[in-house]
Amino acid sequence: MNNSALRTMDVLELLTQGPMTVTQVSRELGIPKTSAFDILSALCSRRFAQCDEHKQYSLGLSAYRIGMA
Repeated sequence: MNNSALRTMDVLELLTQGPMTVTQVSRELGIPKTSAFDILSALCSRRFAQCDEHKQYSLGLSAYRIGMA
């Protein structure tokens, strides 16, 4: 299995709990902050996540679209 894909899904599932910082994602999943940041950045680039002015990440429009499909 592809660990990157699995980690990305873990991050998406975690964001269903509400907005979180990179540090919170890193701690909750036990992954390095750089990995959490890279995954969140990739998710944001495809609108699966979004980042607010307080650097809190939450689910983005693409995640909701897939959920409604």
